[in-house]
Amino acid sequence: MKNLFMALMIAAPIHAIAADLRRIDVTDAADMAVAGCVPATPNDMASDQDAFVCALKFLGGTGSCSEAHPGVLHVPSGVFDFVDSLNVRCGVQVVGNGFTSVLNQMKVDWKDKPFVILDTNTILRDLKMDQFQDENGPFVQNGFSVQCQGTDILIEHLMLFKTFRGIAIGGQGFGVGRITLRDISGQPLLVGIAMDNILDVVRVDQVHFWPFWSSAAFVDKFTQTQGVALRTQRNDNPMLTNIFILRYSVGILFATSAWPDLGVSGFTSKAKISHLDCDFCGVGIWMSGDDATDNVVAGFSYLAAGPGQLLPLFVSGQRNKISVSEASVDQLPTNAVRIGGKDNFVRVSEWYVRRWNLAGGTAPAFGDFGTGNKLWVKDSYGRWPGTGFGTCAGAQSCDFALGQNF
Repeated sequence: MKNLFMALMIAAPIHAIAADLRRIDVTDAADMAVAGCVPATPNDMASDQDAFVCALKFLGGTGSCSEAHPGVLHVPSGVFDFVDSLNVRCGVQVVGNGFTSVLNQMKVDWKDKPFVILDTNTILRDLKMDQFQDENGPFVQNGFSVQCQGTDILIEHLMLFKTFRGIAIGGQGFGVGRITLRDISGQPLLVGIAMDNILDVVRVDQVHFWPFWSSAAFVDKFTQTQGVALRTQRNDNPMLTNIFILRYSVGILFATSAWPDLGVSGFTSKAKISHLDCDFCGVGIWMSGDDATDNVVAGFSYLAAGPGQLLPLFVSGQRNKISVSEASVDQLPTNAVRIGGKDNFVRVSEWYVRRWNLAGGTAPAFGDFGTGNKLWVKDSYGRWPGTGFGTCAGAQSCDFALGQNF
């Protein structure tokens, strides 16, 4: 019975759709006629805006959700082109066939508007988000490809192919919560996932940002000098797991909220981050804002590369608290951990620092260069003899062993 159960589980569709949900194929004439809409025509380089807007209004309504017809808008394989935002609301699901189902922003002036706007109790999955970009630059600086402005939202198996800005969770004028992102990949250029004004738990799992689109010199230089993979601002109890980042300026940026004048004041509180891998990145984890409290990272690897600051962990704000354990870092021009700012609390444990101070200066592996900070280094080790200049500077305690065979 156990073997039969496992076989059925493996054979079952990953993203099954409930049988009782209304389902409309955006290209099917009969389906769209029920909604009073003209079907979309993919791959013709003409706008499909009217077909999608019509179907989404039928499913999600325009007023009270009690007047809507919640269901699934199915996007078959093909490239669908758009010139304006799409609003998904009132329990509607937008579901593709995978990365062969492409929602593409045409080369028009989007004026920083988001592309797909998700309201409460909606789902977006099995799709590829795209937009016009030239790998030789300059980039078209569109707004976010996806904007979450409600609660209880699921985004799953989504490719952010060459989007300038990826996914925004929360934002100016509205707070959100209970949002899940799962299996998010692509090459977002300026920012991948931005989180702000979040009042309840957000879960982000299985992120893979890699040069899926281009490794051209202009693209690579841009992401390595300006690209931020994940940014967390006013954010309560986020859970971020299984994240791989390649060739970005910053892996995870902790910053203060962008809209304090609108009453969105705050910081990241009690983040839980695990299995974070930043390869050939600038700063792996950067706490540039103030007052981020009780944040925990477990399982972190980092390789340095790029033209800017190259640090696995950098704390430059004030009154931040973070604990980072089980880390492996290498190819460091200067420090493994650098603390500036004021009154920060940083604890690192079980770190393997393979090579540091490669720039040939006087950089210790762990350094506190601010005012009133507290740094603890526990159960950590580094390779010696090697290029390292010293172990700890300004630490409350320094349990950092050196060994030739490490």
